[in-house]
Amino acid sequence: MTLGEKIWRLRERKRMSQEELAEKLGVTRQTVSNWENDKAILDAEKLAKVCAVFGVSADDMLKGEEIPQPIVQIKETVPPSKRKERRRLFSIIFAVISFTLIIIAAVGLIVSDDKVSISSLITFHSDFIWISLLVLGGVAFIGSVIAFFVLFIRNRTKKETGSVSALDNSNAQ
Repeated sequence: MTLGEKIWRLRERKRMSQEELAEKLGVTRQTVSNWENDKAILDAEKLAKVCAVFGVSADDMLKGEEIPQPIVQIKETVPPSKRKERRRLFSIIFAVISFTLIIIAAVGLIVSDDKVSISSLITFHSDFIWISLLVLGGVAFIGSVIAFFVLFIRNRTKKETGSVSALDNSNAQ
């Protein structure tokens, strides 16, 4: 692989135009085009700047081999421990809200005894609404309790087995 091909590939990897690269290096777009087409050769100063822009060594640029793909490290904005805390908190809040929905629906079912009319054609007993809310709240509550226990068991299992995920391991270093 020629030096020009390497410059072109690195520029494409960074999704950079010839104009953008030329501006960073203090040259014209035509100069960058000439380098990429192997019509001109970079001097040592420009080679050093190209290497700095792309984060590669001059050795890699000058060898005839393919430049290896950079290893991309995924950085999480929230550490795993905070994510676990947020999941638990969300599960508890969801359980409280669904339990409150169950209480409201149960009270509404006990207290109300009238009919509800949406239009002259659609009339149904209000118990239908309260029973629907009761079922919805029950399903949501059961789901949130299951999610909480799954998180609890998963966390406990990891602590007992001492297993560490790749993300946890990379954050520890």
